[in-house]
Amino acid sequence: MDSRQLDEVEFELLKGTQTMVDMIKNRRKVVGISDDLFDDLLDYLDTHAQSLYYVRAKEHNYISIYFEHPVDRENVDQMLRQYIDDDGIIVG
Repeated sequence: MDSRQLDEVEFELLKGTQTMVDMIKNRRKVVGISDDLFDDLLDYLDTHAQSLYYVRAKEHNYISIYFEHPVDRENVDQMLRQYIDDDGIIVG
């Protein structure tokens, strides 16, 4: 299966396009993510993403993920809910 993940250069080349606007609108910031959960998330995206996405490198214990279509963002939200405790903290 071919990956729909964009690298940094591909993402930058989208500047000024409707695709970039859509990806910014569908951005998700994930705070408090462990290395293991980050790896699981990348595997999940590689297997389940239906459209283009870009993962901004993990910095200061958070990542930003940009999605071409909201359905991928919603699916990632659902996948991550299993790792969130009652206080809204990611536990994984």
